Amino acid sequence: MRGWLLALVGLTFVVFYGSADLITALHSWRIPLGETAWPFWPNWAAVYISLDLFIPLSFVLLTRERLGPLSMAMLLTTIWAWPCFLLFPFAPVPAPQSTQGVIFWLADLLNLDGNLLPSLHVAYSVLCAAYLARWWSTLWAIAIVFSTLLTHQHYTVDALAGLTVAALAYRWVEGRGRVEALCLGELARCAGRHRRYALIGVALYAASVFRWKKRRLARIGFCYLQRLDDLLDGQETSDVEPEEIATIHQQALRGERAFPEDILGELGQAFLQEMIQRGEGVEVAVDVIEEMKLDRVRVRDERLLDETELDRHLEKTFELSLDLMLVAADSPLRARQAPHLLKALGWCSVIRDFEEDQSLGLVNVPKDVWLSGETAAWFVQRHRQVQSDLSAAQGELEALKDQQGAGLLRIFHRSVERYARDPKKAIPQI
Repeated sequence: MRGWLLALVGLTFVVFYGSADLITALHSWRIPLGETAWPFWPNWAAVYISLDLFIPLSFVLLTRERLGPLSMAMLLTTIWAWPCFLLFPFAPVPAPQSTQGVIFWLADLLNLDGNLLPSLHVAYSVLCAAYLARWWSTLWAIAIVFSTLLTHQHYTVDALAGLTVAALAYRWVEGRGRVEALCLGELARCAGRHRRYALIGVALYAASVFRWKKRRLARIGFCYLQRLDDLLDGQETSDVEPEEIATIHQQALRGERAFPEDILGELGQAFLQEMIQRGEGVEVAVDVIEEMKLDRVRVRDERLLDETELDRHLEKTFELSLDLMLVAADSPLRARQAPHLLKALGWCSVIRDFEEDQSLGLVNVPKDVWLSGETAAWFVQRHRQVQSDLSAAQGELEALKDQQGAGLLRIFHRSVERYARDPKKAIPQI
């Protein structure tokens, strides 16, 4: 999780900061501010470049719950700074022409030639200190702020602008944007488990670029239900029995009680508000959680299902999950209109997660097959069956192609098709 978020923040910085500098370099117009009243102390360059240690250290020390908000605040700061860099291309602060040493040269090199207002050095250090909330982080941030001025990397107005943009980002993230920040953290947590979740995160944000409010339900719904599912599967730990937590959330979704005051509760409350605005989907979400609870019971009680029970459980889980996605996409379609796709998705889930499920004590193989030791032969037989299911699903989707939401179903179909074509993945080695 930490690595994914740090990489995302770093990539965003490179793209926006670097592109602004390149665009500004295309013209010679600069806003001159002249000399600065601050003394020139080149030895403070070591403090200036210490930000490159301060940021990753913050990502290591912060709890998972605070990493998402910090990352979101830093992303917003970078994005908001971009138009300021282009609109206010200040001339660089004049520095004395004297030997300043390798460290100062490195600091000056990293700062590029433009991008002065606002100072991201100031903004980033203030945000890290705010989320770490420790005396030494506050002192470190203050030192970095002064280093930007004492090394003549920034004017005073740049530092003040950096403080302002950091404060605005912090206020938004801890206020109206808190749920979005939590979602970012959840997507990063999932991506740390498997790269497919990174692709899901990219797809969710890509679909949200021009429809941010409309796709809010999709973002929150995925993060909320995935965290609850991970809790029930044993991926996440809890002092309370996961089945009990799931029941509490079902009751809260029905309005029978309040959501717990934790991150999962915050996501659940936001999810419910979005569902109420849509006017549908709440009972579907409750039913999804009920199917999730069955997996917890199976692990806890070491329960095996026969083939009919297993197929029903898998198909029902994907039917309900796809229906929620279709509701979020404002589609009139429902998953039951492509029943063979549900069968194919159930197969893919079993095969793809077989080893992970086994390690958690979840057996997604029919009881008689598992006890007889004929699992390998069953995998081969199911692989042949899924080819037929995918072919039938292709016809079902073709009949729905002109309806809104059919594209979402086709994405899942193509994903399973690619998986089924790879024999190394499609038939696990037992």
